[in-house]
Formats: sequence, C-alpha cells, structure tokens
Amino acid sequence: MPITKRKLKMTKQMKTYVLFSAFGDEIHITNYGARLLKWFTKVGNERRNIILGYENIEDYLTDECYLGAIVGPYANRIKNSTVKIGKNDFILSANEETHHLHGGKNSISDLWWECIEENSNSLKFRCELTDGFNGYPGPMSLSVTYVLKTDKKKGCDLNIHIMINSKSMTIAGPTAHPYFNLSGQKQSINDHQLQVHSKSIAELDESNIPTGSVQSVNKTKYDFQQPKNLTEIGEAFHLDDNYFIQKNMSKEPTTHAVLYSPDQQLQLQVFSNYPSIQIYSGAHLQGKFFPFEGICLEPQFAPNSPNTAKFPFTYTESNSPLNVMITYRLIKCL
Repeated sequence: MPITKRKLKMTKQMKTYVLFSAFGDEIHITNYGARLLKWFTKVGNERRNIILGYENIEDYLTDECYLGAIVGPYANRIKNSTVKIGKNDFILSANEETHHLHGGKNSISDLWWECIEENSNSLKFRCELTDGFNGYPGPMSLSVTYVLKTDKKKGCDLNIHIMINSKSMTIAGPTAHPYFNLSGQKQSINDHQLQVHSKSIAELDESNIPTGSVQSVNKTKYDFQQPKNLTEIGEAFHLDDNYFIQKNMSKEPTTHAVLYSPDQQLQLQVFSNYPSIQIYSGAHLQGKFFPFEGICLEPQFAPNSPNTAKFPFTYTESNSPLNVMITYRLIKCL
C-alpha cells in the first residue's frame, strides 16, 4: 500500500506553542508551516478568537487555504511559473493552472519548521531549502520570529520578523497568511470596516496576474482610503487585490491598513516595510469554513513583481538578505 502524503507528514510531530501578553492575550502557533492557529483576546467579559483555525489540529495537514501559514518563498503569483534571474530563466512549480502561487506545491506552508528559540512571549522558527526547491535558486535559509508585546497606549502587537539568506541570487518575498474575523463569531466579514493607506492597485488580467499597469482607486469600489464596510450591494465584496503603499522596501514599518470589528470594539492595524499589501476577502474558503468568513491582510511584494519593471522588488542574494517586518497591532476601543 503506498504511503500517502498525509501519512508522510505525520511522521513528524505537530506541536503547538502559546505566546502570552500581560493583558491576557494568547496566540497559538504550530511548527507545521510556522502557522498562526488562534489569537484570543479579552473584550469586556468575552474571550474572543480573532483568527480562523481548525478545531482539530490534524486538519491543517490537508488544508488548501493556507490558514495562518507563512507562505512563499515568494508569496502570491508568478506568471506562467517563469522568472528571469540574472541571465537565466527559472521554471518554478506550477500550482494554479500554469502559474506559481505562494511558493508552489508543498512549499514552506507545508514544511515542518524547527523551533530554535522559545520564550513566554516569543518564538523563533527555522527551515532550510535546498538549491532548486520548487525551482528556486538557493540554497536558502529562512527564519521567522514571532514576538507578542503589550503597551497600554499602543495595544497588543504581534511582531513577525522574517529573514531569508541565499547563497545564490534568488527571488523571495514570503508573508503571513492568517484569516481575521474580529467578531470572533462564525459569520461573514461583511460588516467589518476596512481602511487601506493606498491610492493605487495593480491592474489584473482574468487569471489574477498583474498586467503591469497601475490603477488609481479614486472613486472606484476599490477605494478604501477612508474606512468603509466590506460589502457590495449587501453581499461580501470579493477582494483579491494588491494595493501599493510605497515605492520601495523601507527600513522601518509603515501603516498599510486598518480593520475594524462590526461592534467597533476592536481595530487591527497592519504595519510593514514591504511596498504593498494583498487584501483577500476569503471568497474561496471551503471545507469547514464558508466564503467570506475571514479576511487576509498580507504585506508583500506585488504579484509577479520580479517580471514587472514598474513594480518595486529586491532580489535576495548572499550579500543582500531579505529582511521582512510585519506587525499586527490589536487595539481595544472600549
């Protein structure tokens, strides 16, 4: 009898770690895909989980929605799974028709990461990728550090620091992929409000691949420069779009977006040094979740940036590692 993919994965042990804040927040993380599983916070007398996750931890082994995972090495899409690095063309693993999405098949979201540092409010994971992993030049060494900090004025910060080193010039641009629902209930994100600090998005073709053109959001349904509900004619608004925030990677994180709970008691601020952010409203959630049950706020390089001259992008190489900073700041407005 052949060994199934699921059985191969189960030869490793899935372990859950918990970070604690001074004001009662708990964040649950696993070594499988370095995934965020749960984020519990106190809202009045209520203990609210604001991240979608499976009740049975083994369900992550067959998850196809990247729930809570670190995705990459390059997050989002690469057109026709082909990229030019230096003078050479590289063919990456195709997993969305002819295109490459979130690192390809069985990528870092499906790897067992090694926990190399563990404290009450911080964790550090590491994984190693061989040269040619899913077509990427390498070898690459990846680390992700989660730090939970609390400040009475600023709120509760989940800082995510991702580092990638590569012996060869390569493309890299991972991100975190949690689905947020600030209501803490099994309901649509329709009544959440969203604000995105951006005036422009990447124009997309029918395969959700950027055409290379940049579109203004002014006076369009994509305009979230001021907070507004995630609804369109009374139904959830299908967003899977990349908003440009700044011209290049910055040394310090800047504000990308803010999400507001329907009861206005919580707001989630997103900061990063990445040049853009993908907003995905969960239209393709399936299985134990329903469409639009959660929203992803993913700082990153824009899709297909290595192949698009107009889009900001930085190659990763031995003397120029990738240094990514993402902060999800939870503020209680009681």
